[in-house]
Amino acid sequence: MAVYTPVKEIKIQANHGKKNTYYIVGYSYMDWDGKGKDIRPAIYIMMEYNGVRNYHLVANITTDKNQDGKSDFDNVMAAVDELRKEFNI
Repeated sequence: MAVYTPVKEIKIQANHGKKNTYYIVGYSYMDWDGKGKDIRPAIYIMMEYNGVRNYHLVANITTDKNQDGKSDFDNVMAAVDELRKEFNI
């Protein structure tokens, strides 16, 4: 089972569900074999509900517009782009 070591995470308020629903967009080092022999950098997206991260539910990123005219997809991709620039991906 893969194990990840977070380097940086960006928390984004989701426009669906309750106010305490977030996308977590992060950059990490993934240990794919769990033994430290296959460590690779990765970007991940997960959901957080009521302060608890869900490691098993796929993050469905909504594409309809928020009140600010941007979609959750726009905001998540902006976070991915920020990580790409910071870590020269």
